[in-house]
Amino acid sequence: MTDEQSNPTNSSKLQPVEIITPTLIQRPSPLAEFAPEVRAYLSQNPEVAGQILITVLEGLKVEQEIKRQELTLVADRQRQEFDLRSKELDNKANLETIRETRLAEATQSSRNTTRLIIGAISFAFATSVGCGVFIKDFSLADKVFTGAMAALGGSGLAALNQKKDQDAEKK
Repeated sequence: MTDEQSNPTNSSKLQPVEIITPTLIQRPSPLAEFAPEVRAYLSQNPEVAGQILITVLEGLKVEQEIKRQELTLVADRQRQEFDLRSKELDNKANLETIRETRLAEATQSSRNTTRLIIGAISFAFATSVGCGVFIKDFSLADKVFTGAMAALGGSGLAALNQKKDQDAEKK
């Protein structure tokens, strides 16, 4: 098993997820900005000064609500990006697991087929040797042995060519 097969994180080249938290910019209070005008109206016309203060406070509330909504939107977007990235990583890991499982199944199937072929050839050779003992002619056993070796050599070459083709496809 190669390093790529045993360690799926190397083959997928993961990138770190960066979580950005917005910082609030502190501005001076509008009350401090309008303080001289409000002082002047407080002594001359308290009702107008009260209206000015109420308007400024309502503007502050609206501004704070807008900031809160912006922060909520930014946090939602970051959470969605994080969830999407997590799903991508999970899908990559699942695909790697499936690929490794299929590779293991193919390898096991190949081993079973090889064992079956070797068993059949061994049985045929043992039968021909047993038959040669009774008949006192070992030419049949010699032919079976030669044919078995030729079949094993041919299947070995076919397997080697198949492996080379698979390696070429991976590159």
